[in-house]
Amino acid sequence: MKTRNIYEILLIKLSQTNSLNSLRTFFFFARRSDLSGDSLIGVTDAAPPNTPQKCFCTKVTSDSVHLHWHPPRDNGSVITKYQLRGKKVGGIFTTIYEGRDYKFLYCEVEAGVDYIFECKAINSCGKSSWSPSFTCPVPLITSNNKKLQNELNANLRKGHLWIECWDPKDDRVFYFHTITTKRELVAPPEFVQWRKEQNDSKNKNQEMEIEDPVKKFRMKRFRFFQTVRKRNGAGGKGETKVFEVNIRRPYLFTDTYNLFGKFQKSNLVKKFKIVFTGEEGIDSGGLTKDWYLGLSRALGVEKLKIFKASSAGGFEIHQESGTSEVALQKFKFAGMVIGKALFDRQFLDMPLSKTMYKLILGLEVGLNDLEEIDATMYKSLGWMMENSVAGILFETFSVEMEETLEDGKSKKKVRVALCEDGENREVDDENKGEYIKLMAEWRVKWR
Repeated sequence: MKTRNIYEILLIKLSQTNSLNSLRTFFFFARRSDLSGDSLIGVTDAAPPNTPQKCFCTKVTSDSVHLHWHPPRDNGSVITKYQLRGKKVGGIFTTIYEGRDYKFLYCEVEAGVDYIFECKAINSCGKSSWSPSFTCPVPLITSNNKKLQNELNANLRKGHLWIECWDPKDDRVFYFHTITTKRELVAPPEFVQWRKEQNDSKNKNQEMEIEDPVKKFRMKRFRFFQTVRKRNGAGGKGETKVFEVNIRRPYLFTDTYNLFGKFQKSNLVKKFKIVFTGEEGIDSGGLTKDWYLGLSRALGVEKLKIFKASSAGGFEIHQESGTSEVALQKFKFAGMVIGKALFDRQFLDMPLSKTMYKLILGLEVGLNDLEEIDATMYKSLGWMMENSVAGILFETFSVEMEETLEDGKSKKKVRVALCEDGENREVDDENKGEYIKLMAEWRVKWR
Protein backbone atom coordinates (compact mmCIF):
# COMPACT_ATOMS: atom_id res chain seq x y z
CA MET A 1 0.00 0.00 0.00
CA LYS A 2 2.90 2.29 0.83
CA THR A 3 4.55 1.59 -2.55
CA ARG A 4 1.32 2.44 -4.40
CA ASN A 5 1.03 5.75 -2.55
CA ILE A 6 4.62 6.67 -3.45
CA TYR A 7 3.98 5.78 -7.09
CA GLU A 8 0.81 7.91 -7.14
CA ILE A 9 2.79 10.85 -5.74
CA LEU A 10 5.40 10.34 -8.47
CA LEU A 11 2.72 10.46 -11.17
CA ILE A 12 1.23 13.62 -9.71
CA LYS A 13 4.61 15.36 -9.64
CA LEU A 14 5.37 14.32 -13.22
CA SER A 15 2.01 15.63 -14.41
CA GLN A 16 2.83 19.01 -12.88
CA THR A 17 6.20 19.44 -14.57
CA ASN A 18 6.70 21.30 -17.86
CA SER A 19 9.95 19.56 -18.80
CA LEU A 20 8.39 16.62 -20.68
CA ASN A 21 8.54 16.91 -24.47
CA SER A 22 6.76 14.79 -27.05
CA LEU A 23 8.35 11.59 -28.38
CA ARG A 24 11.27 11.66 -25.97
CA THR A 25 12.30 8.74 -23.77
CA PHE A 26 12.54 9.27 -20.02
CA PHE A 27 14.02 6.94 -17.39
CA PHE A 28 12.55 6.91 -13.88
CA PHE A 29 14.12 5.20 -10.85
CA ALA A 30 12.53 4.38 -7.49
CA ARG A 31 14.90 3.82 -4.54
CA ARG A 32 14.34 2.53 -1.00
CA SER A 33 16.76 2.39 1.91
CA ASP A 34 17.62 -1.30 1.39
CA LEU A 35 17.49 -1.88 -2.40
CA SER A 36 17.02 -0.21 -5.78
CA GLY A 37 14.00 -0.82 -7.95
CA ASP A 38 14.02 -1.32 -11.71
CA SER A 39 13.81 1.74 -13.91
CA LEU A 40 10.53 2.67 -15.56
CA ILE A 41 10.72 3.71 -19.21
CA GLY A 42 8.07 5.83 -20.86
CA VAL A 43 7.72 7.61 -24.19
CA THR A 44 5.48 10.66 -24.41
CA ASP A 45 2.82 10.83 -27.14
CA ALA A 46 2.88 13.12 -30.17
CA ALA A 47 1.16 16.48 -29.74
CA PRO A 48 0.25 19.60 -31.72
CA PRO A 49 3.19 21.84 -32.68
CA ASN A 50 4.56 24.50 -30.38
CA THR A 51 3.53 28.10 -31.01
CA PRO A 52 5.76 29.64 -33.73
CA GLN A 53 7.88 32.65 -32.94
CA LYS A 54 6.91 36.09 -34.20
CA CYS A 55 7.07 36.50 -37.99
CA PHE A 56 9.67 38.80 -39.48
CA CYS A 57 10.30 40.38 -42.86
CA THR A 58 13.48 40.51 -44.91
CA LYS A 59 12.40 43.15 -47.38
CA VAL A 60 9.66 45.79 -47.39
CA THR A 61 8.72 47.92 -50.38
CA SER A 62 5.79 50.21 -51.07
CA ASP A 63 3.89 47.32 -52.69
CA SER A 64 5.17 44.09 -51.11
CA VAL A 65 6.33 42.45 -47.88
CA HIS A 66 8.71 39.42 -47.78
CA LEU A 67 7.49 37.50 -44.73
CA HIS A 68 9.36 34.66 -43.01
CA TRP A 69 8.93 32.55 -39.87
CA HIS A 70 10.96 29.92 -38.05
CA PRO A 71 9.55 26.36 -37.87
CA PRO A 72 8.61 25.47 -34.27
CA ARG A 73 9.08 22.09 -32.57
CA ASP A 74 6.72 19.60 -34.24
CA ASN A 75 6.33 17.52 -31.02
CA GLY A 76 6.61 14.16 -32.71
CA SER A 77 4.28 14.67 -35.70
CA VAL A 78 5.50 16.26 -38.93
CA ILE A 79 4.10 19.73 -39.60
CA THR A 80 1.82 19.43 -42.61
CA LYS A 81 1.25 23.12 -43.27
CA TYR A 82 1.47 26.66 -41.95
CA GLN A 83 -1.34 29.19 -41.88
CA LEU A 84 -0.57 32.90 -42.20
CA ARG A 85 -3.06 35.65 -41.57
CA GLY A 86 -2.81 39.40 -41.82
CA LYS A 87 -4.76 42.63 -41.49
CA LYS A 88 -4.43 46.35 -41.51
CA VAL A 89 -4.05 47.86 -38.05
CA GLY A 90 -7.62 48.16 -36.74
CA GLY A 91 -8.98 45.79 -39.42
CA ILE A 92 -10.08 42.14 -39.43
CA PHE A 93 -7.69 39.19 -39.93
CA THR A 94 -7.91 37.25 -43.21
CA THR A 95 -5.96 34.14 -44.20
CA ILE A 96 -3.34 35.12 -46.80
CA TYR A 97 -1.33 31.87 -47.07
CA GLU A 98 -1.54 28.11 -46.37
CA GLY A 99 1.35 25.77 -47.24
CA ARG A 100 4.56 24.13 -46.07
CA ASP A 101 7.02 26.94 -46.89
CA TYR A 102 8.57 29.12 -44.20
CA LYS A 103 8.19 32.26 -46.28
CA PHE A 104 5.60 34.18 -48.30
CA LEU A 105 5.68 37.24 -50.54
CA TYR A 106 2.59 39.31 -49.78
CA CYS A 107 1.85 41.80 -52.55
CA GLU A 108 -1.62 43.02 -51.59
CA VAL A 109 -0.44 45.91 -49.43
CA GLU A 110 -1.04 49.64 -49.57
CA ALA A 111 1.78 52.14 -49.28
CA GLY A 112 1.88 54.07 -46.02
CA VAL A 113 -0.26 51.55 -44.09
CA ASP A 114 0.76 49.43 -41.06
CA TYR A 115 -0.03 45.71 -41.23
CA ILE A 116 -0.17 42.97 -38.56
CA PHE A 117 0.76 39.35 -39.33
CA GLU A 118 0.46 36.11 -37.33
CA CYS A 119 1.08 32.46 -38.19
CA LYS A 120 0.30 29.02 -36.79
CA ALA A 121 1.59 25.48 -37.44
CA ILE A 122 -0.58 22.41 -38.09
CA ASN A 123 0.19 18.67 -37.84
CA SER A 124 -1.86 15.48 -37.61
CA CYS A 125 -2.42 16.03 -33.88
CA GLY A 126 -3.84 19.52 -34.14
CA LYS A 127 -3.00 23.21 -34.46
CA SER A 128 -0.70 25.47 -32.51
CA SER A 129 -1.73 28.80 -31.12
CA TRP A 130 -1.27 31.90 -33.23
CA SER A 131 2.21 33.40 -33.02
CA PRO A 132 2.77 36.80 -31.39
CA SER A 133 1.68 39.64 -33.66
CA PHE A 134 4.25 41.20 -35.97
CA THR A 135 3.60 44.79 -37.02
CA CYS A 136 5.11 45.86 -40.32
CA PRO A 137 4.87 49.46 -41.55
CA VAL A 138 4.71 49.69 -45.35
CA PRO A 139 6.53 52.82 -46.57
CA LEU A 140 5.16 55.28 -49.11
CA ILE A 141 8.30 54.64 -51.17
CA THR A 142 10.97 51.96 -50.94
CA SER A 143 12.67 52.60 -47.62
CA ASN A 144 16.38 53.26 -47.17
CA ASN A 145 15.95 53.75 -43.43
CA LYS A 146 19.07 52.37 -41.71
CA LYS A 147 17.21 51.38 -38.54
CA LEU A 148 14.70 49.27 -40.48
CA GLN A 149 17.50 47.76 -42.56
CA ASN A 150 19.44 46.81 -39.42
CA GLU A 151 16.34 45.06 -38.02
CA LEU A 152 15.94 43.09 -41.25
CA ASN A 153 19.64 42.13 -41.29
CA ALA A 154 19.45 40.98 -37.65
CA ASN A 155 16.63 38.58 -38.53
CA LEU A 156 18.71 37.14 -41.34
CA ARG A 157 21.76 36.64 -39.12
CA LYS A 158 20.40 33.44 -37.57
CA GLY A 159 22.65 30.39 -37.52
CA HIS A 160 19.93 27.85 -38.29
CA LEU A 161 19.13 29.62 -41.58
CA TRP A 162 22.44 28.35 -43.00
CA ILE A 163 22.90 24.81 -44.37
CA GLU A 164 26.26 23.09 -44.79
CA CYS A 165 26.35 21.56 -48.28
CA TRP A 166 28.68 19.62 -50.53
CA ASP A 167 29.43 20.72 -54.10
CA PRO A 168 30.38 17.57 -56.11
CA LYS A 169 31.40 19.66 -59.11
CA ASP A 170 34.06 21.70 -57.30
CA ASP A 171 34.64 19.01 -54.61
CA ARG A 172 34.26 21.34 -51.68
CA VAL A 173 31.98 22.39 -48.82
CA PHE A 174 29.87 25.55 -49.06
CA TYR A 175 27.24 27.20 -46.89
CA PHE A 176 23.80 28.10 -48.26
CA HIS A 177 21.40 30.65 -46.76
CA THR A 178 17.86 29.30 -47.03
CA ILE A 179 16.23 32.72 -47.32
CA THR A 180 18.62 34.93 -49.26
CA THR A 181 20.05 31.95 -51.28
CA LYS A 182 23.50 33.37 -50.64
CA ARG A 183 26.49 30.99 -50.86
CA GLU A 184 29.59 31.25 -48.67
CA LEU A 185 32.78 29.15 -48.88
CA VAL A 186 33.75 29.92 -45.28
CA ALA A 187 31.46 28.98 -42.40
CA PRO A 188 29.55 32.13 -41.29
CA PRO A 189 30.23 33.09 -37.62
CA GLU A 190 26.54 32.84 -36.70
CA PHE A 191 26.40 29.30 -38.15
CA VAL A 192 29.51 28.26 -36.18
CA GLN A 193 28.03 29.68 -32.96
CA TRP A 194 24.64 28.05 -33.58
CA ARG A 195 26.22 24.64 -34.26
CA LYS A 196 28.28 24.93 -31.07
CA GLU A 197 25.13 25.69 -29.08
CA GLN A 198 23.36 22.73 -30.72
CA ASN A 199 26.22 20.38 -29.84
CA ASP A 200 26.30 21.62 -26.24
CA SER A 201 22.55 21.14 -25.94
CA LYS A 202 22.76 17.69 -27.51
CA ASN A 203 25.49 16.60 -25.07
CA LYS A 204 23.33 17.67 -22.14
CA ASN A 205 20.31 15.73 -23.39
CA GLN A 206 22.10 12.84 -25.11
CA GLU A 207 20.61 10.18 -22.84
CA MET A 208 17.11 11.59 -23.25
CA GLU A 209 16.92 12.03 -27.02
CA ILE A 210 15.77 9.33 -29.45
CA GLU A 211 18.47 9.46 -32.15
CA ASP A 212 17.68 8.67 -35.76
CA PRO A 213 20.40 6.14 -36.77
CA VAL A 214 20.10 7.01 -40.47
CA LYS A 215 20.54 10.74 -39.80
CA LYS A 216 23.43 10.02 -37.44
CA PHE A 217 25.16 7.89 -40.09
CA ARG A 218 24.68 10.54 -42.79
CA MET A 219 26.17 13.21 -40.55
CA LYS A 220 29.18 11.02 -39.79
CA ARG A 221 29.62 10.23 -43.49
CA PHE A 222 29.46 13.92 -44.43
CA ARG A 223 32.06 14.80 -41.78
CA PHE A 224 34.26 11.98 -43.01
CA PHE A 225 34.17 13.14 -46.64
CA GLN A 226 34.78 16.72 -45.58
CA THR A 227 37.77 15.76 -43.41
CA VAL A 228 39.32 13.59 -46.13
CA ARG A 229 39.01 16.36 -48.71
CA LYS A 230 40.55 19.00 -46.44
CA ARG A 231 43.34 16.70 -45.28
CA ASN A 232 44.37 15.94 -48.86
CA GLY A 233 44.16 19.54 -50.01
CA ALA A 234 41.41 18.83 -52.54
CA GLY A 235 38.65 21.25 -53.35
CA GLY A 236 38.41 24.72 -54.70
CA LYS A 237 37.38 25.78 -58.12
CA GLY A 238 40.03 24.82 -60.63
CA GLU A 239 42.08 22.82 -58.13
CA THR A 240 40.66 19.40 -59.07
CA LYS A 241 42.27 18.43 -62.37
CA VAL A 242 40.92 15.69 -64.60
CA PHE A 243 43.25 12.74 -65.20
CA GLU A 244 42.51 10.49 -68.16
CA VAL A 245 42.89 6.77 -67.41
CA ASN A 246 43.06 4.44 -70.43
CA ILE A 247 42.10 0.85 -69.60
CA ARG A 248 41.65 -2.26 -71.74
CA ARG A 249 38.43 -3.83 -70.53
CA PRO A 250 39.64 -7.49 -70.82
CA TYR A 251 42.70 -6.52 -68.75
CA LEU A 252 40.95 -4.15 -66.36
CA PHE A 253 42.70 -5.44 -63.22
CA THR A 254 46.19 -5.74 -64.74
CA ASP A 255 46.16 -2.32 -66.44
CA THR A 256 44.87 -0.58 -63.31
CA TYR A 257 47.36 -2.45 -61.10
CA ASN A 258 50.31 -1.38 -63.26
CA LEU A 259 49.03 2.19 -63.46
CA PHE A 260 48.50 2.54 -59.71
CA GLY A 261 52.01 1.23 -59.12
CA LYS A 262 53.34 4.43 -60.74
CA PHE A 263 50.94 6.78 -58.96
CA GLN A 264 51.77 9.22 -56.21
CA LYS A 265 49.27 10.79 -53.80
CA SER A 266 48.94 13.81 -56.11
CA ASN A 267 47.64 11.52 -58.86
CA LEU A 268 45.06 9.77 -56.68
CA VAL A 269 43.35 12.98 -55.54
CA LYS A 270 42.67 13.99 -59.16
CA LYS A 271 39.34 13.30 -60.79
CA PHE A 272 39.60 10.26 -63.09
CA LYS A 273 38.15 10.20 -66.58
CA ILE A 274 37.92 6.55 -67.58
CA VAL A 275 38.46 5.58 -71.23
CA PHE A 276 38.05 1.94 -72.26
CA THR A 277 40.40 1.35 -75.19
CA GLY A 278 38.56 0.57 -78.43
CA GLU A 279 35.16 1.61 -77.09
CA GLU A 280 33.21 4.71 -77.97
CA GLY A 281 31.68 6.76 -75.21
CA ILE A 282 32.27 9.80 -73.05
CA ASP A 283 32.72 9.32 -69.32
CA SER A 284 30.07 11.46 -67.67
CA GLY A 285 30.03 9.19 -64.62
CA GLY A 286 28.78 5.88 -65.99
CA LEU A 287 32.15 4.57 -67.20
CA THR A 288 33.77 5.48 -63.88
CA LYS A 289 31.12 3.52 -61.97
CA ASP A 290 31.58 0.60 -64.37
CA TRP A 291 35.34 0.67 -63.79
CA TYR A 292 34.98 0.73 -59.99
CA LEU A 293 32.49 -2.16 -59.97
CA GLY A 294 34.60 -4.29 -62.32
CA LEU A 295 37.75 -3.59 -60.33
CA SER A 296 36.16 -4.40 -56.97
CA ARG A 297 34.78 -7.69 -58.30
CA ALA A 298 38.22 -8.60 -59.66
CA LEU A 299 39.77 -8.17 -56.20
CA GLY A 300 37.63 -11.08 -54.98
CA VAL A 301 38.68 -13.50 -57.74
CA GLU A 302 40.04 -16.69 -56.20
CA LYS A 303 43.17 -17.02 -58.35
CA LEU A 304 44.48 -13.58 -57.29
CA LYS A 305 44.60 -14.77 -53.66
CA ILE A 306 43.88 -11.35 -52.14
CA PHE A 307 40.44 -11.80 -50.59
CA LYS A 308 37.95 -14.62 -50.27
CA ALA A 309 34.37 -14.84 -49.04
CA SER A 310 34.07 -15.87 -45.38
CA SER A 311 31.45 -18.28 -44.07
CA ALA A 312 29.18 -15.28 -43.38
CA GLY A 313 29.68 -13.88 -46.88
CA GLY A 314 31.94 -10.88 -46.21
CA PHE A 315 35.46 -10.70 -47.64
CA GLU A 316 38.43 -11.71 -45.50
CA ILE A 317 42.14 -12.09 -46.21
CA HIS A 318 42.88 -15.11 -48.41
CA GLN A 319 44.66 -17.87 -46.48
CA GLU A 320 47.15 -18.37 -49.31
CA SER A 321 47.97 -14.69 -49.79
CA GLY A 322 51.34 -15.08 -48.12
CA THR A 323 53.77 -12.33 -47.08
CA SER A 324 55.91 -12.12 -50.21
CA GLU A 325 56.69 -8.77 -51.84
CA VAL A 326 54.18 -9.50 -54.61
CA ALA A 327 51.43 -10.32 -52.09
CA LEU A 328 52.08 -7.14 -50.11
CA GLN A 329 51.94 -5.07 -53.32
CA LYS A 330 48.54 -6.59 -54.11
CA PHE A 331 47.21 -5.61 -50.70
CA LYS A 332 48.63 -2.11 -51.09
CA PHE A 333 46.84 -1.87 -54.44
CA ALA A 334 43.56 -3.05 -52.86
CA GLY A 335 43.92 -0.37 -50.20
CA MET A 336 44.53 2.30 -52.86
CA VAL A 337 41.39 1.22 -54.73
CA ILE A 338 39.25 1.34 -51.56
CA GLY A 339 40.74 4.69 -50.57
CA LYS A 340 40.17 6.16 -54.01
CA ALA A 341 36.56 4.92 -54.04
CA LEU A 342 35.91 6.55 -50.65
CA PHE A 343 37.55 9.76 -51.85
CA ASP A 344 35.37 9.79 -54.99
CA ARG A 345 32.27 8.55 -53.11
CA GLN A 346 31.86 5.57 -55.43
CA PHE A 347 30.29 2.18 -54.71
CA LEU A 348 32.33 -1.04 -54.65
CA ASP A 349 30.90 -4.53 -55.03
CA MET A 350 33.19 -5.72 -52.28
CA PRO A 351 31.46 -6.39 -48.92
CA LEU A 352 34.17 -6.65 -46.26
CA SER A 353 33.63 -8.65 -43.10
CA LYS A 354 33.38 -6.83 -39.78
CA THR A 355 36.72 -8.36 -38.83
CA MET A 356 38.35 -6.74 -41.88
CA TYR A 357 37.04 -3.35 -40.81
CA LYS A 358 38.56 -3.89 -37.35
CA LEU A 359 41.92 -4.69 -38.93
CA ILE A 360 41.76 -1.58 -41.13
CA LEU A 361 40.96 0.57 -38.07
CA GLY A 362 43.76 -1.05 -36.07
CA LEU A 363 41.38 -2.50 -33.47
CA GLU A 364 42.20 -5.63 -31.49
CA VAL A 365 40.69 -8.89 -32.73
CA GLY A 366 39.83 -11.94 -30.64
CA LEU A 367 37.82 -15.13 -30.33
CA ASN A 368 34.43 -13.53 -30.96
CA ASP A 369 35.60 -12.29 -34.37
CA LEU A 370 36.09 -15.88 -35.54
CA GLU A 371 32.36 -16.60 -35.41
CA GLU A 372 31.85 -14.56 -38.58
CA ILE A 373 34.75 -15.90 -40.66
CA ASP A 374 35.38 -19.44 -39.36
CA ALA A 375 32.50 -20.92 -37.38
CA THR A 376 34.26 -24.32 -36.99
CA MET A 377 37.39 -22.90 -35.38
CA TYR A 378 35.25 -20.59 -33.25
CA LYS A 379 33.39 -23.57 -31.78
CA SER A 380 36.63 -25.53 -31.27
CA LEU A 381 38.43 -22.72 -29.45
CA GLY A 382 35.24 -21.94 -27.52
CA TRP A 383 35.15 -25.54 -26.28
CA MET A 384 38.79 -25.25 -25.16
CA MET A 385 37.96 -22.12 -23.18
CA GLU A 386 35.14 -23.87 -21.29
CA ASN A 387 36.77 -27.30 -20.73
CA SER A 388 40.00 -28.79 -19.49
CA VAL A 389 42.52 -29.77 -22.18
CA ALA A 390 44.74 -31.88 -19.93
CA GLY A 391 45.36 -35.30 -21.56
CA ILE A 392 43.15 -34.33 -24.56
CA LEU A 393 44.98 -31.64 -26.52
CA PHE A 394 48.63 -32.08 -27.41
CA GLU A 395 49.50 -28.82 -29.17
CA THR A 396 52.25 -26.23 -29.04
CA PHE A 397 52.05 -22.47 -29.59
CA SER A 398 52.52 -22.98 -33.32
CA VAL A 399 50.48 -23.86 -36.39
CA GLU A 400 51.26 -25.54 -39.70
CA MET A 401 50.16 -23.90 -42.95
CA GLU A 402 50.90 -23.82 -46.67
CA GLU A 403 52.82 -20.83 -48.00
CA THR A 404 52.92 -19.71 -51.62
CA LEU A 405 56.43 -19.12 -52.93
CA GLU A 406 57.67 -16.08 -54.89
CA ASP A 407 56.71 -17.61 -58.25
CA GLY A 408 53.07 -17.52 -57.18
CA LYS A 409 52.49 -21.18 -58.04
CA SER A 410 54.69 -23.42 -55.87
CA LYS A 411 53.75 -24.09 -52.26
CA LYS A 412 55.49 -25.44 -49.21
CA LYS A 413 54.39 -26.37 -45.72
CA VAL A 414 55.79 -24.25 -42.93
CA ARG A 415 55.24 -24.14 -39.17
CA VAL A 416 54.49 -20.69 -37.83
CA ALA A 417 55.22 -19.83 -34.19
CA LEU A 418 52.40 -17.91 -32.51
CA CYS A 419 54.85 -16.43 -30.00
CA GLU A 420 58.56 -16.53 -29.23
CA ASP A 421 59.78 -20.14 -29.09
CA GLY A 422 56.18 -21.24 -29.69
CA GLU A 423 57.21 -24.56 -31.28
CA ASN A 424 58.60 -25.72 -27.92
CA ARG A 425 55.87 -24.34 -25.67
CA GLU A 426 53.02 -26.76 -24.91
CA VAL A 427 49.40 -25.72 -24.37
CA ASP A 428 47.88 -26.50 -20.96
CA ASP A 429 44.99 -25.32 -18.80
CA GLU A 430 47.04 -22.43 -17.39
CA ASN A 431 48.12 -20.87 -20.70
CA LYS A 432 45.23 -21.92 -22.96
CA GLY A 433 43.67 -18.44 -22.73
CA GLU A 434 46.80 -16.92 -24.29
CA TYR A 435 46.87 -19.69 -26.92
CA ILE A 436 43.24 -19.08 -27.90
CA LYS A 437 43.87 -15.33 -28.24
CA LEU A 438 46.98 -15.83 -30.40
CA MET A 439 45.29 -18.54 -32.46
CA ALA A 440 42.29 -16.33 -33.17
CA GLU A 441 44.54 -13.43 -34.17
CA TRP A 442 46.56 -15.68 -36.50
CA ARG A 443 43.40 -17.05 -38.12
CA VAL A 444 42.07 -13.56 -38.77
CA LYS A 445 45.33 -12.28 -40.26
CA TRP A 446 46.70 -15.60 -41.59
CA ARG A 447 50.07 -14.65 -40.18
